[in-house]
Amino acid sequence: MKKAFTIIELLIVISVIGLLSAIAIPKFTEVNSSAKVANVQGNLANLRTAIGVYYVKTSSYPDIENNEDLGDIIDSETKFTDFYNRSTMPDTPSSDTTSETNNIVSDRDNTGGWLYFYDEGNIYANLENGTYTGDESTEIWEEEDESETETEDLTSLGSTFEEISSAIISLMQTLGYGRTWGDYRYTDLGLDPEEWAEAIEHIYYKPGGSTLAIEPEDGYTFIVTDSDGNTRELSSTLNWNLIYNDLDGNWYYHTIDEDNIIDISTLQVI
Repeated sequence: MKKAFTIIELLIVISVIGLLSAIAIPKFTEVNSSAKVANVQGNLANLRTAIGVYYVKTSSYPDIENNEDLGDIIDSETKFTDFYNRSTMPDTPSSDTTSETNNIVSDRDNTGGWLYFYDEGNIYANLENGTYTGDESTEIWEEEDESETETEDLTSLGSTFEEISSAIISLMQTLGYGRTWGDYRYTDLGLDPEEWAEAIEHIYYKPGGSTLAIEPEDGYTFIVTDSDGNTRELSSTLNWNLIYNDLDGNWYYHTIDEDNIIDISTLQVI
């Protein structure tokens, strides 16, 4: 006659199974979530590479938002699928808050699929941070497109007065002093005159020879402190400049004279 399991033995077996499940299920969930993140990251990398190569070949970005069949995207006999070996967009995996989808949008709504800016050729995952792992500090999708917008410079030399003036002075010191008239004041430094024809953050930049002059945009005024601690104003109506002289490394108010030395770090534009 076979001996039956006692209640205590059954309880022990159930407890062991429960313990193993408590260990294994979260681990499986963690691995599965990490795999989904890796899947999205891998697809993003492949898409970005293909979009970049397509642009190099055609000087245009693929219109993936309006084409269900990627094989239909052709420019100058160049197909997008020459560089991307799928005929349809990949899905972003499902999560607790999103369904599996390959939908493409141009405005982020974090419902899954892809966020694509056709004019710039930029593509991102249309997902909330922490969609799969719950960890918003490491699984980041949203800030990708925001950070690129934030860091876009106003000029080829930067955006702020400090960045632009330092870069122009560096070019003067590296390439040698340029000519002082016409477009040569820019082209001798490797700059595009058209880029500097308009004021940048209300400041005009005019390099020439060993100097860099800055002038306020119409309707604006420079306020600086001179070497004696006095406040000086330079309005656009004066048609004067603040001048950097590379021969001595000083900034001056209106003319290069020791009585006109200013502290450029105090510059305000109002």
